[in-house]
Amino acid sequence: MKTIYSVLFYLIICAGFLTGCSSTKEILNTVIKFEEVGKGPASGIDDSKQVVIRNESEFKAKFKEVNSIFFPEPEAPEIDFNKYTVIAVFQGTKNNGGYTIKIEKIRYDEDGNVKVTVIETSPGRNCVTTDAITHPYYIAKIPKTDAKVVFDVKQEVFNCK
Repeated sequence: MKTIYSVLFYLIICAGFLTGCSSTKEILNTVIKFEEVGKGPASGIDDSKQVVIRNESEFKAKFKEVNSIFFPEPEAPEIDFNKYTVIAVFQGTKNNGGYTIKIEKIRYDEDGNVKVTVIETSPGRNCVTTDAITHPYYIAKIPKTDAKVVFDVKQEVFNCK
């Protein structure tokens, strides 16, 4: 009788682990909905970089830096950092127009990280562009997370005819 209870106990424990693993797999590759906070061809950020912002003071400082080229500088939008994490991507200084950057998709990867897929677009050889220097950027918010955020930056060329 003791053996039967031991086997049943073992089966219940194994079933629990398998169910737990199944739940974890369901989270992996799950798309995370995001909301655009701001984007544009001009910012005060000269370098190409990706930034994760988890608190209001960091956000206000970055927003001020992004908008430092404007007068008057716009007010930073209110974001509840108890509910959201902000992801910001910057394409850096470009010598002409026609460049864009955007967040295409955000999901959990196989390691449980938040994976942000970024598309950087540049103009093709036949495109007519402005001679103005640009600094493209894109800022989004996602549901609050403490997970590691990794970026997958892809390059695309927009070909004009």
